[in-house]
Amino acid sequence: MSRFVTSLKTEQIGKRTHVLLADLVLADEEQRVITVPAGFTTDFASIKVLHNAALFVLFALVSGYGNYAAAVHDFIYTEGQVTRKEADAVLYRALRAEGVARWRAWLFWAGVRIGGSHQYTNTPIHQDPDQFGVFYVWRKVMTVTDKDRDVLARTLWGEARGEGLAGMVAVAWTIRNRVVDGKDKSWWGEGYAGVCQKPYQFSCWNLNDPNYPFLSGEKPIPAGEFASCRLAASQVIDGLKPDPTGGATHYYATTMPKPPAWAAKAKQTLKFGHHVFFKDVP
Repeated sequence: MSRFVTSLKTEQIGKRTHVLLADLVLADEEQRVITVPAGFTTDFASIKVLHNAALFVLFALVSGYGNYAAAVHDFIYTEGQVTRKEADAVLYRALRAEGVARWRAWLFWAGVRIGGSHQYTNTPIHQDPDQFGVFYVWRKVMTVTDKDRDVLARTLWGEARGEGLAGMVAVAWTIRNRVVDGKDKSWWGEGYAGVCQKPYQFSCWNLNDPNYPFLSGEKPIPAGEFASCRLAASQVIDGLKPDPTGGATHYYATTMPKPPAWAAKAKQTLKFGHHVFFKDVP
């Protein structure tokens, strides 16, 4: 089921126009994350021209409902990255996620199907989905299992539990960058669990590592620490935190006696806490 993972925060700047003060994020049930960026303007009306009395009556029944969903719909209508039919289907699911009654959501959907064609564009205004500085605007994402979430959280405990939430988010992003490298069969492994447990990539999973008994479940991870790790993992998987590493796929701990050999020819992107992050590793 679709769900909104952030709240709608707007400011009225015109008679019917509002501007978003913060990103509005919808986790759509069709395995997409849609982010309406801060700064986007909307009038919360997906039926802007009332051609006849029937549409006027319909609009009266739905007016004032579904502002979250209407903002998402306005945005994807102007982006043109999906078909109009699919955009309208997202609207219906978003209305239900917002708590709008099924019958009213259906009327809203019917109204945009009848009277919304002139508002839709199939020419994207923003070709680059990351142009707004958000991590997902409209992009297919892979299915993530409960095991993926659990293994990523355990990896964060093993690799970065002393780095605070921000430090764990940075490490999680290096893992995510390996997961979504764009290759059908990646050397890094498939999915979060596959990447984390790739032999000799994250040392905490090595059988002789002191963290391994905790990661394997042989010993319990302290509940409070694990809760923080699970939070960081979810924030990265669900696209709620931007990538602070600038696309890094590697990092090393400054507590190591010396940097690994690969760091010499790689591009450093971030130094945070006890970790240094890199991309373009040869």
